[in-house]
Amino acid sequence: VLHRHGRVAVLYFQFQVTIIKVLAVCSVLGLLVLLPINATGGAHKKGFAGTTFHNLLLPGEDIDKLWALTVLGVAFSGIMFYHLNKLSLYKESLHQDSKGRRGSQWDVVRRTLLVTNIPAQVQTRGEVFSHFELACPGKVRCVTMVVNGEELSDYQQRRTS
Repeated sequence: VLHRHGRVAVLYFQFQVTIIKVLAVCSVLGLLVLLPINATGGAHKKGFAGTTFHNLLLPGEDIDKLWALTVLGVAFSGIMFYHLNKLSLYKESLHQDSKGRRGSQWDVVRRTLLVTNIPAQVQTRGEVFSHFELACPGKVRCVTMVVNGEELSDYQQRRTS
């Protein structure tokens, strides 16, 4: 996926995997801890309301089970922050890996420069190369000239259609 679609696609898939893991952990904790606490509340609500925190709310009574909702809410937030931090570290390592590869797609894009409206007296390959070599000594690898880029783009579009 990395070589065919790039870093963004890999990061997107990694994000999806992270979200699935977080939701799985939160669902299991919710079903094993919160559902029984909410279902055994004293308000005796019927149907779906009997499985929510509304079943714990009794008018005029002190609520002793809401601490579980608070603790698990903080735990869910901690789990989410942990996994998103891990994902951002993965993103940084992915970025470092692609920076170090010679000849990769990212290397070519990083060292490509589009220059337009070059004066007529400087439109040879050697003159453009020497101009940029003077500006950035030792940094210019090659110069590729495209005389009519629009025509080339139209040709490529017709070819792929």
